[in-house]
Amino acid sequence: MITSQLRVFVSSNTRDLQQERKAIEAALQQLRKTEFAGMEYFASDSKPSSSVWVDELKRSKVFVGIIGARYGSGIIEQEFRQAKDQGLPCFIYFKAESSVPATLRETDPTQKTRLNAFKDELNRTQSVTEFQNSEDLAARLTADLGRWLIQRSPEPKILFVHAAASATKERRKAFETEFQEIAANIPSSRAAKSLEL
Repeated sequence: MITSQLRVFVSSNTRDLQQERKAIEAALQQLRKTEFAGMEYFASDSKPSSSVWVDELKRSKVFVGIIGARYGSGIIEQEFRQAKDQGLPCFIYFKAESSVPATLRETDPTQKTRLNAFKDELNRTQSVTEFQNSEDLAARLTADLGRWLIQRSPEPKILFVHAAASATKERRKAFETEFQEIAANIPSSRAAKSLEL
């Protein structure tokens, strides 16, 4: 039984994905038993920055990586590799190229190469979901986490899955249908009894 908060470590660049991070935090606040773990709340004290995120990641149970069109410092790749070393489930999301303005794209050739190599690796080794905007991302993550929680919980009645408040009515309805299909394929003793969308 899931009895404690599920810490979800959210990794991304901040310059180009601020709205996406805010949307994910809001969505996680609406999910029972989930907790947003992001750099916005990391207390550094006197520790080097790398030690801080490593400590926070070690306390987390799920890794969420959001990839835009910038490689930045490479922190996302470092955090992803640490998450894999810990054996954490990883949810990876790519922002659609068509949704990224030119001002937020990587311009340095070396950084572009690194970004493309990292994205190629993720496409080969992970299940990657593409999103269009912050609302779309929040709704997709809500669905992915809800499905994962339902399938892994021995007593899913404790689950309460609620789509992000900003999601459209049509998208919430689509995810409600998806959850009902998932629950129908799980033995009745494990059916999600508190699903609300």
